[in-house]
Amino acid sequence: MSYRKEEQKIQWKLRRIMWIVFAVILVLVIALSIFSSFVPPVTWKYYFYLPSVSAREEGELRIHCIDVGQGDCTLVEFPDGKTMLVDGGNGQESATTAIMRYLNGMKIDYLDYVVLTHTDSDHCGGLDTILQYKSVGTVCYPSAEEATVNAEYASFYTVLTTLSCQKEENHRGYDISSNDERYPYKVVWAWPYGSGTPNSQNYTGNDKSAVIWIDYGETEGLLMGDVTTTVQDRLRNEGAVGLLPDGIDITSVDLLKVSHHGALNGTSEDFLTYIQADKALISCGANNPYGHPSFMTMTLLNNNVDEIYRTDTQGTVVFTWGADGTHTVTTSR
Repeated sequence: MSYRKEEQKIQWKLRRIMWIVFAVILVLVIALSIFSSFVPPVTWKYYFYLPSVSAREEGELRIHCIDVGQGDCTLVEFPDGKTMLVDGGNGQESATTAIMRYLNGMKIDYLDYVVLTHTDSDHCGGLDTILQYKSVGTVCYPSAEEATVNAEYASFYTVLTTLSCQKEENHRGYDISSNDERYPYKVVWAWPYGSGTPNSQNYTGNDKSAVIWIDYGETEGLLMGDVTTTVQDRLRNEGAVGLLPDGIDITSVDLLKVSHHGALNGTSEDFLTYIQADKALISCGANNPYGHPSFMTMTLLNNNVDEIYRTDTQGTVVFTWGADGTHTVTTSR
């Protein structure tokens, strides 16, 4: 056989192999597309690359600030085993997948409470998916009057209306407490006013966001949502004269979840001086277009808080409060 014929034979074999490989890849792509169309994502993609999260020890309360990029999602594990998910990220596939995988990594199929602090899309974006795939006991949510304020909230609210769980509109004084006397934790909504009260009409936008106080033994935390300094001034003034609901005392806070991802109008020096926070936590995305956290906010925090944690640089941050008053912090980066 001549050299030319041998070369043609080799080239023909290579082309054949290439066509076979191409055909196999095409079949796999088509099969995967068909599979994805008929099999819910919750049964496959939310179970890949699950994070390794250690089990909660007896008597611990843990606060997980899940890294969802530019958005917010906080999971609270109470010492009696109950769970509360606060906000659900911005709705981008990567953020929702991160939340679902985190919950699945912890083997959480039932959430005792799901809380949406306010209607912004970077807080409610993934909750429609979470509510569809996780069982829930109670959902706390903003005023139903805002059901069409944006597409993400509309989707959340549509799913919410189909659920048979208990539903509570966010309002001052709503509380959650332990049924186990060994672990006397308490959670109270410090803000906002309920939609049926006259004062509720005075606040709009981010200032309608829920502010949640968590107390466990001698340890306290404040989840500030996205409220501005206007609400913080109100809380500070009410606290000074004993008008905060249900005996809330915010003059010595162990953990402050900083408002509005560290935005310029989300934190005041007067408020930081009043609450005397030990640790601060900022949920924000790396190189986000809003410049969060602002330079001014970081300056205020550096001058008033002992430790600062950020999801954009440290990933998911977990705060653990022991029954004996011990505190530990772990990060995923």
